[in-house]
Formats: sequence, C-alpha cells, structure tokens
Amino acid sequence: MTLDDLKAEWEKRDAELTRSLAATRTALRDSMVDTQRPKIRRKSDLNAFNIIVFVIAVLFLGSFVGDHWNDVRFAAPGVLLLVWTLVMGALHVRERVLIERIDYGAAPSHIQQRLATLREQRARAFQWALLTGQLVWWVPFFIVIMKGLLNVDLYTISEAMPRILAVNFAIGLALIPLAWIVARFLSTRLQGNSAWRSFIDGVAGRDLTEARALAERLAKFEEEAAA
Repeated sequence: MTLDDLKAEWEKRDAELTRSLAATRTALRDSMVDTQRPKIRRKSDLNAFNIIVFVIAVLFLGSFVGDHWNDVRFAAPGVLLLVWTLVMGALHVRERVLIERIDYGAAPSHIQQRLATLREQRARAFQWALLTGQLVWWVPFFIVIMKGLLNVDLYTISEAMPRILAVNFAIGLALIPLAWIVARFLSTRLQGNSAWRSFIDGVAGRDLTEARALAERLAKFEEEAAA
C-alpha cells in the first residue's frame, strides 16, 4: 500500500467519522427537542379548561346579543364584550401556532431571535388587552352580567345610574392614553432591569419561557459540540 493509498484511506475514515458524529449530534438535538416540546405545550394557556371557558363566554355573549339585538342599550355592550373576547381568543391561537411552527433545527441565533419577537408580540398584546379592558371589563361587563344573569336593568335601577355609568365609562376611556404612556415609560427606563424582564416573561407566558430555555440549551449544545 502506497502513501497515497494510506492518505486516501485516512481521509475516507475521517469523513465517515465526521458523518457519524454529525448524525449523533443531530439525533441528540432532536431527542432534546422532542423531549421538551410536550412540556412547552403543557405550559401553554391554551389548555382544555381555558378553551371551555372561552366557548362558554362566546356562547353566552352571542346569545345575549341575539336576545337584545333590538335594544341598543344592551346590544352595544354585548357586542363590545363579544368582539373583545373573540379577538383575544384569536390572538392566543395565533401565538400558539407560531410557537408550534418554530424550527428548532435552525441556527440557535435564529431561534432566539424568533422567540424574542414572539415575546415582544405577546407583551404588546397583553398591553392592549389591559388598556382596552378598561372600557370592556367594567361598565359593559356589569351591564351584561346583571341583565343576562339576574335580569336587572342597571340603566333604570336608579335615576343616578345612567350618569354613574357614563362617568365610569369616561374614566376608563381617559385611562387608556395615560396607561399607555406609563407603560412606554416603564419599558424604556426598566428595559435592562432583571425584575422588569421577569415581569415581561410572566406576561409572555410559561410556554414561551420554556421555549426560550430550550433555545438556550440548544445554543450551549452547539457550542460544546463545535469545541
């Protein structure tokens, strides 16, 4: 066997070893992802209980709007609550789908960037849900609940009630820009604060936190494998 033959054989074995190591690394990475995906799904807010509550709320509000369609006093707050509920539900489903579509086989930096984007989107969705909730989950909610469950008309329960309802609605409306300014101020000033980051992580949800933890483990795995 000549020197060239030995060199060719060595290169062949080296290529086979490289392929074997790459296959092993891929298998370990896939195993890590497959193990953690169910945990990410379990941590999601989109579970059976929340889905049941959402369906009951939509059915109740839809029925309420249908029963009072000819009375704008009750139809308007009912439609407002129904639209808000449907939009929030659609956002939750969309976010869950986006997490499920994350390609954990991509570069760790790409995964982390994608998760950071999702985290920001969830934080903004929470912010707008909170701001618009000032209008929805106060006056309209009590009007609908009192009428729908107890058959009590808050508009006529006392002479002062229409004025009280109008004042509370105006206060809720006025709080929206104020709360938005405060939120922007805090997000700018506390961006590097660990407590603020923990709060945002809580807002973003446990499933997204688990996904970020998986992305960090994958990045560390890739670094150790390349070393």
